Amino acid sequence: MFKLMAPILAVTLTLVFSGCFFQNTCSDSLEGLHDGNVVQTTIVRQLPALPPNNLRPPTCGNLGDLNPGTVVRSSVAFSEGGDGCYDRSDLTPQSVSFGTLTPNEGDAGATTPGAMTLQLANGCRGQWEIGFQPESTNGSFLDDNTNTANPSWEFYRSFAVQGDASLCFPGIAAPATCEDSFIATNVIVQ
Repeated sequence: MFKLMAPILAVTLTLVFSGCFFQNTCSDSLEGLHDGNVVQTTIVRQLPALPPNNLRPPTCGNLGDLNPGTVVRSSVAFSEGGDGCYDRSDLTPQSVSFGTLTPNEGDAGATTPGAMTLQLANGCRGQWEIGFQPESTNGSFLDDNTNTANPSWEFYRSFAVQGDASLCFPGIAAPATCEDSFIATNVIVQ
């Protein structure tokens, strides 16, 4: 499950909306999404890496998980706000076109809610977290960001190696955690 909110390393994507609190009725749609929809996110390009600092981990470079054309399909489930109306959509990945995604195993074999383990074809394996970062207050999750210098949202990925780091980062020292941002498109496919 992924949330659209800061902080950037959130495991759950939440799309937050207003308007329901002051109304007597609740909408059956948030930002054009309906409970049970499937959203397809397609990677268009990676954004230039920002220098790492105390708040931002280093780039993953060419990890090979989110090349242009990569598709992530996620299911939509509405979450209820304190006023009885649905005020956010939680998206849970169903499939990816570049590797195998499974629930991340926590301590003592317990599954960590929302965390995923990514296994790439080359044997690279790690904790994989994705989300959407709003870049403007008037943008939509379904906006076409591909032809603009100032996107309304960015897709981001965080990765932490599990196992042999040389499979993920051959010839270089592997970062404990790395992160990158991407321009992508979202469409409702179901």
